[in-house]
Amino acid sequence: MTKKYTLKVKGKAIPVTQEIYKEYYKIHDRQQYLDKLAKSKNIYFEFCEEKGIPIEYEIYKRNKEIDNDLKLHNEEIEKLKKAVAMLDDSERKIIEVYYYQGLNTADSAQLLHMKTTTLHNHKIKILRKLKKIIENME
Repeated sequence: MTKKYTLKVKGKAIPVTQEIYKEYYKIHDRQQYLDKLAKSKNIYFEFCEEKGIPIEYEIYKRNKEIDNDLKLHNEEIEKLKKAVAMLDDSERKIIEVYYYQGLNTADSAQLLHMKTTTLHNHKIKILRKLKKIIENME
């Protein structure tokens, strides 16, 4: 007994050959895969299709942009680490408590035994100093 293949068109089952059935689902599955991939990468399949751009290329391009952004971000973090290492101990302690430990100004000031306004002023001076150090690295 041979298997009957059908496809639904406008709600009606239409008999088709095995070859047409397989080809339809091959295209259908690929479309679903590309839609899922495009959605995960925030790429619109219709736009790529209209412009004649292979969606795989757009995804590759986006991944490359992300890799480049990540590389740049890591380089900036390394510069910042080097700049913080160039601070004196008291300046580094303020940065560590406020930014690395994530304490607010009041808690940081209490931990460092200083007034909040004093801590704030020191923090502003340190940030300016870090900015100059990083600018001189470039």
